[in-house]
Amino acid sequence: MKVSNFSCLNLANVAWSFASASLNDSRLLQGVAAAAASRIRGFSPQGLANTAWSYAKLARSDGELFDALALESVVKIDEFNLQNLSNTAWAFASVDRTDPPLYAAVAAAAASKIHSFNSVDISNLIWVFSKFGIQDKRLFESLAWAVVAARRSLRPRDIVIATWGFSCLLRHDALLFQAAAVAAVAELTSFKPHELAVTAQAFARVARNDRELLEEIAVEAMTKIGDFNSSDLARLAWAFVHSDLKPTHVFKRLMSSVIARARENNWVGLSVEEAPQRIC
Repeated sequence: MKVSNFSCLNLANVAWSFASASLNDSRLLQGVAAAAASRIRGFSPQGLANTAWSYAKLARSDGELFDALALESVVKIDEFNLQNLSNTAWAFASVDRTDPPLYAAVAAAAASKIHSFNSVDISNLIWVFSKFGIQDKRLFESLAWAVVAARRSLRPRDIVIATWGFSCLLRHDALLFQAAAVAAVAELTSFKPHELAVTAQAFARVARNDRELLEEIAVEAMTKIGDFNSSDLARLAWAFVHSDLKPTHVFKRLMSSVIARARENNWVGLSVEEAPQRIC
């Protein structure tokens, strides 16, 4: 049976099945993309979102297909459920598609439904919009509220993405950072070195100088200092140098550990004045 004869539902299902199994069959997926693009108006909101997610999951950014997906998704955006919105935004961002009309439509729809989003969907939206520097005031106010509401269920990844995303856009939302600090302190033993460094950097970047959080990060970082790479070590050092807090015994011990780690690996170019800014 030829791909061109598949129904819209079958096209979406084939793409999803191959992506779920990490099977990147170029010939078949090119055929599915061409057929889907030509019949995009017949796709349901679920089919649109699943197809976008599937191709992004396989790192395939077929231009004709994504152009068609963007246009049709805007038309049907009010019919998208929460996961459709999150997956569509994630897919387009993952293959570096900007498409302003699509992101504007997703932002408006997501802001009106934010109370029903789970922590994964919230994190995806923060990552997408902060990645492209899209300052949608209503959406980010809604996302800040959602993070605060979900504070008891936030995982390390959620905390890192929320604080990093808001700090990249220089958003100082006090309630969000307060909630993230409390959630982080409770979960720090589960944080990887990268997550410790990025969280500390995010708080320092927007001058949210939470002493309790930073001291706990310092203590946890010292137990894992041997696992820090040069970029994350620079982030960590930068955060404490720029935290604008009076140095404590714990802070000084951390900096000594940072210096020792850098010398041990001959990281002579390690800079605490300009740490890496990109985490994804």
